[in-house]
Amino acid sequence: MNNSQPQLWRRFRDHVFIWDKKFESRRRYAYRTEESSFEQRSGQTTIDAFLSAKTSWLDPTDHNYISLRAFLGRADDVDLIRDPPFDQDNRLLALIDERRDTTGWIDINGEHHSARDWDGYASYPPEGKLRSADILNACNLYRKLQSSRQATSAERRVLYIEDMTPLAGLALAASSSGHQAPILRDFLQRYISRRVYFGVAVAHGFSLEFHLPYYALRRSEKPRADSRDLRRYGAFNSSEISGKVPEFLYEAEISVLITGIDEWFWTAFCCVDNYYGGEKTIDFYHERDLDAPTGGSKPTHYPVWNPREYFLLALSQRFRQVTKEWGNVVNALEERLQYHVRPK
Repeated sequence: MNNSQPQLWRRFRDHVFIWDKKFESRRRYAYRTEESSFEQRSGQTTIDAFLSAKTSWLDPTDHNYISLRAFLGRADDVDLIRDPPFDQDNRLLALIDERRDTTGWIDINGEHHSARDWDGYASYPPEGKLRSADILNACNLYRKLQSSRQATSAERRVLYIEDMTPLAGLALAASSSGHQAPILRDFLQRYISRRVYFGVAVAHGFSLEFHLPYYALRRSEKPRADSRDLRRYGAFNSSEISGKVPEFLYEAEISVLITGIDEWFWTAFCCVDNYYGGEKTIDFYHERDLDAPTGGSKPTHYPVWNPREYFLLALSQRFRQVTKEWGNVVNALEERLQYHVRPK
């Protein structure tokens, strides 16, 4: 090994695996990028503009974002501004929590800095100022996301969507900024396609992402079909344990994305499939002031302000949930297998 190789490795390590210090302080000059939408040329539809925003030369030339295009194509831009919305679009499916942290690190001289002392936040995090928490349908979600974040002081935004519909997906796409569009596009494509994925990206801003597909086994007299026609289900062979109650196997996915400019200005997206009755509803989380993306593991008046900590908390809770769902399916298969083992 020549002498240049250790230096190259250290340079690679320092730039890839260490959190950039620039994210630890406010980068107010960069916030304006979250206010400008992606480019939409004349005659171009919202979906076409969103799917082609800031594409890479390395992207496939064909068959790119087919699943996402087909899903979003089932909705219409006009329906986003329809008032009142159609009955099928009036379901409350989004829980959004927005707030701003006006505190910061104060040194021994009493000077206020645009950085935080995380030791104090671990035990007694501030609740934040100008907090807004709402449950919305797809149309109201679009209106909410269209408003200026700097004007409303929505610096920390946490968005939880239950059984995302094509119109809700279009609301996310149509309201995304030019910086956020390519990140959100890939996130939505992975959620729709139900793929396993873990990713971290650091460039102009940061993005932390995971996708956990699984199968859920449930007992019920009748199956619970996905009204979106996005996920499939099937009957599961009964056994002595299940008795006479039918069992059904449901496709599901949990997807989380946290993307931001710095540790003050960031957005968390969490999409869950709950059509089969897998977890508590958004009304349950909202009425009890519980943090939905982490499965209600924390009350919302003790928010997690650090985006990396919040990502790891959501990952740990959701990974535990998915592990148990997969474990139930495997155990059920093994229990049934004993009736099919060949005698010696």
